[in-house]
Amino acid sequence: MKICRAVFPNPRKRYPLPLFGESEAVVAQKVIGGLQIPKSVSTPLNEGFDILASDPKAFKSAKERFDNALRAGRTDLWQNMNTDAQTRFAGHQAAMVAGYYSRATDPLATEVDPHRFVQHYYNNDIRKDLLIGESLKKSVYGEATSETDQVMTDLLETERFLFSDRRLCLVGGYRWLVGNVKLEGERLGSVTVATEKELERLFNL
Repeated sequence: MKICRAVFPNPRKRYPLPLFGESEAVVAQKVIGGLQIPKSVSTPLNEGFDILASDPKAFKSAKERFDNALRAGRTDLWQNMNTDAQTRFAGHQAAMVAGYYSRATDPLATEVDPHRFVQHYYNNDIRKDLLIGESLKKSVYGEATSETDQVMTDLLETERFLFSDRRLCLVGGYRWLVGNVKLEGERLGSVTVATEKELERLFNL
């Protein structure tokens, strides 16, 4: 998934909101259109982008749309727990986009709030998603399929973009290979990937 690079500005550059015009709206809407998400989420997202494209200072109206999209996205994720991992990750990505721009258009938010939301959402909602976690563990523990490896690739790409060289720093007392798969832990002192060859395969996905 290229959604992070297409829709979020570089998280290491603290811009409250990227320059947003018609061309940026087209890119954002094209990315959102490629996700398997319900219209209750995609419609307010696209409306918010349209508003920003026509008037980059219309924060209040745009924020209402992004808030609606975030609520709808989270509701859909909770109500449809049995979808496949790729569909759930698409839903999480849409929620991250909605939350990012909700905070970017909030006049009371700080410059770091949009990025902080995305990283907090990833560490809490995506790492704790059981279906995504099951898919990742199949890739790690020898039951890999093309579908599970694609989820692994998408999450690794997302983490590299969001966290850069801090990706393997401790979170909650553990280092994480990807998602909810522990690489090692300060509390456990164990490594969950059996061989160096397997670790290399996973990092090359």
